[in-house]
Amino acid sequence: MNKIKCICLIAIISAACCLNGQQTAALSSQEKETGRIGLEAGNQAPDFELASLNGKKLKLSGFRGKTVILNFFTTWCPPCRSEIPEMQSFFQKNQNRGITILAVNLTSNDRSLAAVQDFVKNNNMTFPIALDKNGKIGSLYKVYTIPTSYILDKNGMIRSVMIGPMDEKKMAELTQDRF
Repeated sequence: MNKIKCICLIAIISAACCLNGQQTAALSSQEKETGRIGLEAGNQAPDFELASLNGKKLKLSGFRGKTVILNFFTTWCPPCRSEIPEMQSFFQKNQNRGITILAVNLTSNDRSLAAVQDFVKNNNMTFPIALDKNGKIGSLYKVYTIPTSYILDKNGMIRSVMIGPMDEKKMAELTQDRF
């Protein structure tokens, strides 16, 4: 089992290096033609609605007016695990400055819902967490490597894409008040 995890980690790191922080959109031709909805910097982030851990619905467009770090993660991913304390600290310092984090757990690829609940509790995560139980949002956002984060401005426009873990310094750099 450890051998499989090691191989997966190597594949994740290799893919992150190859992609170098960029992803391309693969949306419908109508969405591409409008030039507004997509997955690249300058595009409007595709909207979605998912249930949170407490059962409430979270809609991405409901966060308009705030800069958003849209983060995709699993509980078993070592880079995700190392990033979460940095995200929690960043969130606590910046939530009153119009910056938030919306973490999307790729539940369909995770151990179990109970594992997600334990992970959130054990890491004292207080930012919103949505559950992608069927994998549709991870697929929509072309999340092949985790963690992957989209930085959205106050209007829901993608400003940058980060593949791999971030520390507080990187989050601050990507969310500075230029939006």
